Amino acid sequence: MKLVLANLASPANPGDQAILQGALKLLRATFRDPEIFAVTRAYSEKAAYEALGCHAVPNYPDVECLGSDSTLQKLLNIPRALLNPSRLVAAVRQADAVFAMGGAYYYSYRKLAPGLTYLSHFTAIALAKLFGKPVVFLPQSYGPFQSRIAQSLFDWAVHAADFIFYREEITGEWMRKRYPGLAHKYGFMPDLAFNLEHEDVLPQTRLTLSRAGTALGHMEQVLPRFQKNMPAGRIGLTIRAWEASDRNQHDYLKALVEALSTLHQKHRMRIRVIVQVQDAKKREGDEWISRELALQLEQRLGKDAVELCTAQPYFKLPGICQLYQQCDFLIGMRLHSALLSFIAGRPAIVAGYQHKAEGILKKLGLDGLYMGAFHQLDAQALQQACENMITNQEMWARKIEMALVNARAEIRRTFTERMRQLSL
Repeated sequence: MKLVLANLASPANPGDQAILQGALKLLRATFRDPEIFAVTRAYSEKAAYEALGCHAVPNYPDVECLGSDSTLQKLLNIPRALLNPSRLVAAVRQADAVFAMGGAYYYSYRKLAPGLTYLSHFTAIALAKLFGKPVVFLPQSYGPFQSRIAQSLFDWAVHAADFIFYREEITGEWMRKRYPGLAHKYGFMPDLAFNLEHEDVLPQTRLTLSRAGTALGHMEQVLPRFQKNMPAGRIGLTIRAWEASDRNQHDYLKALVEALSTLHQKHRMRIRVIVQVQDAKKREGDEWISRELALQLEQRLGKDAVELCTAQPYFKLPGICQLYQQCDFLIGMRLHSALLSFIAGRPAIVAGYQHKAEGILKKLGLDGLYMGAFHQLDAQALQQACENMITNQEMWARKIEMALVNARAEIRRTFTERMRQLSL
């Protein structure tokens, strides 16, 4: 069987790595020896997909060609992005089914017409319908839509798809209101990162850390699971920039510095700032804002209290999951940093930047770990959440472990049943 996995983002984001690897594990357990074509907007990283046993195919339009923060440069690069759809056409034409992957985005916060990246999410789906191939959306979040054009394109996709999985009930409620007559076409399944288990992300590895660009040394052994390990005396943190005002950014950095400084002074815990996503585009990557936070913490607490962990060209799952596992707990502003921390055996509290974080945690029965939107962070509330986690780490670790077991079982059961219904 030949399968197309469309709309892959980039292996430079470990969250996207986790979604892809969870999906591959599920598909290979469901279908016998599938041949998989990974359609990605990061075709320059094709070796990463080939290492996972996939054929890499560039998305169309090939939006990687646009790769710049400059609007003018993007416009100048558009002709290159539109040059060659033939590889995608060939992959879909010979496929038995097309799966739209999580990690893409189906939302718009601006009323303007969507850009080429958003439009590219629908190309493989349109080709699949042209060639009479079944289309299944693997679990992700959908909406809200400020742009009518973006909403109309998604409306078309809902009608064109054979089935659409969503991963949290906020999306589910929205779809039931928007598409009341199409309830047979959509249903819940947990995020596919949850299909990964501890041994999938934490084989024994050798890892080099960097603190503000300075080598800290080598860590050659993976630590035991949380329940079997003494506290590490370390708080992990992932942070991302968002398209909000500079004032909002200043405020949540200030709140983080205040809360973490108080926790360090009280508990003598080191602060580990982890760069989850490497991207040359400033609004997509985490490196610059992670460095800014680490610098402010160093100025307050001294260099020995702070670690900045980054990797070039980017972290693979074993490396970044080991970093999470070596912390007592994580403060995650990247949703999948928290999910990977869970899989690595460490609890996490989450400051979301979209509704998906709140919805996913609530569906898992872990909504007590959600602190609200990251740009509304309050230093006192964050400090209290961390104090509660320090006191109740073992309780949260047990709850998280049970939630993961249940999520994996639901993924496998739901997917198997749906594929049988679709005769795949």
